[in-house]
Amino acid sequence: MSNHWYIVTNTENLIHFINYGLIIDKQGFASSSYLTDAMKETPLGYIPCFTAECISSALTKAKIEDPNLRGCLLEIDPNQINNMQAWGGLVNAENSTIDNQASVSIDTLMHVNYINCVLLPAPLPFNLIKNIIFQDKETCEPIKELFYQNFHSWSTKKSFFTIKSSLFNKSKKNTAQDSYSNDLLESNHNWQPSPRHLNYQRAFSYGGALGLLYYQTKNGQETTKAFETLGALAGDDNINTGSHDRSSSSDSIIAPFMSYLAGFQSSKTGIDTLYQHLIDELILVDDHGVACELILSELKSEHVPEQYKEKCVKLSKSLERIIDRTADKDPETILQIIINELYTEDIDFKHFAFLITLFFLRDHVETLLKYHHSSFTENHYMLLALFFGLTSGYVNIPDDIKRNYNLSLWLSFKMAEYMHNFNDRAIIFKAPVKPLLLHGDLIKQKPSKNPKIHNFYEWLDKYLYPNREEIIQPLIEWKISLPKRYTVENHKYLISKGKPEVLATIDNVLLANDMQKRIQADELFSLNVMTAAYKKFTK
Repeated sequence: MSNHWYIVTNTENLIHFINYGLIIDKQGFASSSYLTDAMKETPLGYIPCFTAECISSALTKAKIEDPNLRGCLLEIDPNQINNMQAWGGLVNAENSTIDNQASVSIDTLMHVNYINCVLLPAPLPFNLIKNIIFQDKETCEPIKELFYQNFHSWSTKKSFFTIKSSLFNKSKKNTAQDSYSNDLLESNHNWQPSPRHLNYQRAFSYGGALGLLYYQTKNGQETTKAFETLGALAGDDNINTGSHDRSSSSDSIIAPFMSYLAGFQSSKTGIDTLYQHLIDELILVDDHGVACELILSELKSEHVPEQYKEKCVKLSKSLERIIDRTADKDPETILQIIINELYTEDIDFKHFAFLITLFFLRDHVETLLKYHHSSFTENHYMLLALFFGLTSGYVNIPDDIKRNYNLSLWLSFKMAEYMHNFNDRAIIFKAPVKPLLLHGDLIKQKPSKNPKIHNFYEWLDKYLYPNREEIIQPLIEWKISLPKRYTVENHKYLISKGKPEVLATIDNVLLANDMQKRIQADELFSLNVMTAAYKKFTK
């Protein structure tokens, strides 16, 4: 029985794990970016995990393409897994076979003496990692810096990055176990599990949409509701089989993207089909010019539903004028016409035309998020977060957004949950701390009588409006709540039972409008200052 289990790789692959926000198997890497490690000879869709006695040969394998590569160990925390079926085995050094193979509970596999390797079904979230271990400080520091650019969590311990040179030094005592490990790495044909072919692009798209939508939740309650709905999709037992309600404003906006991510077939609408073909193509393209040409081609293709063929042809001609710089109107006017004048009879296509046009006008996610237009409403910012998050993926979420407290760790969890649920595997990871929301967590939906919340509201008022004398409409509404039983004599309240309470409410409409006006700022908005103040005042 071993108390320590390690994923063994090199720092180059680890950098990709961090950038993708997930611990992936070899098929998840882009083109030729994967460098050989212990996953090379194991079945597709699995990540090998070793006992401490078996890591030496795996470390050697991780440097086989280049002796200058640096090995690293990711110690996993089995307590973060509530339910997982995994494969395990013991490599027999004498006959080069893998004995005791079994597909049982991860809890069982990791607590028996006759297993020295477990194949964990990919992908794995970062909250499953207890420590990342390096041989020396020189190897550790650049990875540590990169990690904190992408993962900013209250719960990350100082010991998360550890230097243990002893684990990287070959020991004569481990000769037999090294032989076990070496055989294991070269015995792919002996493993019983069938390959698992995974579509990582959908998971990365889901993470991108969730990340950008979180950023836009500052704009109001409808976006916050959409974020909660999209976040719940990953844990939906009916994913791949059901349909999505389109009754409310945010539900109607999010529906085509939910349909895409959930793979709904029976309830797919014409607009869903239009989005699906475009997004499937765009997630595979990095070059903006190539992507624009691809869109023009798709708008004229046979994939376009009959009801939209004429509209798509007209839209493509408008987009061609943008590319050729022959449009007779400036970008702001083009968008204003789409929002206020065109497609009034078909709101779904109006949204589609708005997004595709904006795609041609803005070629970078960060500049897009900073773009302010006088006709944009909360719904428009919600739309662009969903579409550009899906097409750009998690990897292109700006670092300033990833650094919001607990966001990236939570996104990693949601992407892993989505992948396993989408592929019909009953795997349950423990959820990490969810990032706080401006509307609902920091700002309460109901009047609050809590003095700590009052203190935070007063701080927020001063933080957002340092020049208070210039503000006409107050952010905070104060009320006195009288007890249920009281009497009035000579215009005075005589309290007969209980005491009056002071209630404070934030004007959400005023706050949402103010957040949208701040969009054109030079820097992306960060919720971290507000979150830190909230924790300070409410602890």
